[in-house]
Amino acid sequence: MKKNTSKRTLLRISRNRTLIKTMKSMISPVIVSFGFIGAVGNYGFTDDYAGIWANIEGKINWDLSLSQGRPILVLFGMVRALTMDSIHSLFLLHIIDISALALFSYFLTRYFKNNGIKSFESSILSAVPIVLAPGIMLFAAWPSLGAGIPAFLFSIFSITSIDKRYWWITSTIFLVLAYLTYPPAANIFVLFSIILLLTKNTAGKEKFRQSIKEVFLHRVVIVYVLAGSASLFILKFIASLYPENVRTTLIGSFSSKFDFIRSQVLPRIIDPFDFSPGVSIFGKICFLIISFASIKWIISKNLLPKIAFILFGFILSIGPNILTAENWPSNRSLLGAQFFYLSVVTISLIEILKLFSKLQYYAYVAVIILGCYSTSKILVETIREPQLEELNMARESLRNLDLNSTVYVKKSEWYDTLSPQISADEFGLPSSAQPWVFLPLTKILIREINQNQSPTVEVSVSGSESNLLDYHKLLSERQITRN
Repeated sequence: MKKNTSKRTLLRISRNRTLIKTMKSMISPVIVSFGFIGAVGNYGFTDDYAGIWANIEGKINWDLSLSQGRPILVLFGMVRALTMDSIHSLFLLHIIDISALALFSYFLTRYFKNNGIKSFESSILSAVPIVLAPGIMLFAAWPSLGAGIPAFLFSIFSITSIDKRYWWITSTIFLVLAYLTYPPAANIFVLFSIILLLTKNTAGKEKFRQSIKEVFLHRVVIVYVLAGSASLFILKFIASLYPENVRTTLIGSFSSKFDFIRSQVLPRIIDPFDFSPGVSIFGKICFLIISFASIKWIISKNLLPKIAFILFGFILSIGPNILTAENWPSNRSLLGAQFFYLSVVTISLIEILKLFSKLQYYAYVAVIILGCYSTSKILVETIREPQLEELNMARESLRNLDLNSTVYVKKSEWYDTLSPQISADEFGLPSSAQPWVFLPLTKILIREINQNQSPTVEVSVSGSESNLLDYHKLLSERQITRN
């Protein structure tokens, strides 16, 4: 009888440990999923509308993605084209993107855990920077592009393969796939290992140097060079097929690249969050205060080698953009700096909480709740609500026009935004402000209202046409009403 009781007790303890272990491993994707759930809805975001209309017409511009150095993205575009035929179809794609981002966070958790970071801490370290980084929010809210998340996943597969057998082959292949899907998102590959080495117990100078040598120089840099060389060779070949497109060509003098670093790279490293002026001062002050706390906990030991290591990592992470002269996604490349800075801040919070053993789990719960709430609030206020409001105003205006004759359209401007803040390239801008979006957007809405009849839409020349949809007037009047 006692033996049976002991077996039951041990079995119950084992089940409880398994449950706790499972719950800890799920913390990261749960935080991400709940943090982004506010973004789900029947609305699009800039290129979504251009993509939907291209799908309806059967004129998907594969050449454009190829010429921009994103050949792998073409394959994802083909999959999305099968399902994306209306604004309502984006609802499911929002769910898919959020799930993929949660998967990315989960794999990152496993990577940190397998390299010596406790499961609870690795979960928070993997989730909090993701749910708070505007650059990554941008990709999660951009279903038709769908570029960032696959690139993130390829980067994770690359870094998690780096300690396996035949690592130099498998890890290199995954990183090449990441670069050819979307280079800015793939650049955080280098930052994963930096974050790992900053969080591991490397208090002694010799131990820290040994870790850099074993983890970084002997594996990460080798894969980086192999994958970078292969990607540049492929991009150069693709660029030769599209000589009129300069985005993927290795062009420009050293002075032009230096100007790119000065005008594009450095400002976004110094101010990685790129907030609008209304919140910038407060945000910068808070960030500086937390950064000083981070410095105390993260680089107080081995100060000089850690600073040198971080600077070297940043140079590597922005290398592909400099070499390929990809100035256009420089705003999106700031997500690497965002991710890294927020990871360092998260590490400092974890280290501080270790001093209060009785309170740390309550503090972790508070961080999780605040992270989910703030991220959901930001997404609702800066993406979902402004985009839905823009759509509803456009629908209402179109119902008052003659949709059986030519509808003239005037685009809005970036400053007409209904969002309280603008950051990370197109994060917070009106969809109708993009010159390649406002016509497809209008055509989709007319087709939606007019029972799938083909609309006739033209750009307004004078702004005084009788059958006119003026996005600039709609949004600016709405701003006045709010104020």
